[in-house]
Amino acid sequence: MDRNIVNEEINAYVFIQTYSGFLDSVILDTQKIREVMSTAVISGNYDVLVKVNVHCLEDLFNVSERIKMIKGIQQATTHIIEKEFLT
Repeated sequence: MDRNIVNEEINAYVFIQTYSGFLDSVILDTQKIREVMSTAVISGNYDVLVKVNVHCLEDLFNVSERIKMIKGIQQATTHIIEKEFLT
């Protein structure tokens, strides 16, 4: 670990389950959050996948809490991206 790197940005995925009938409004409300990079409708156990970019863990906590407060969200779990490979 390079101790000279102090201010690396943090990227994370937030997996969201919505209540029936709230998908569109949840997507619109997540897109209003400045730290949200992208939003996708997905299949499986979750309905929406949101990618966020923040400067520190405290910011990630705050963004996650804002997302969880959106009307129509049944459950949201946040997963930090440890290493990302772009093609």
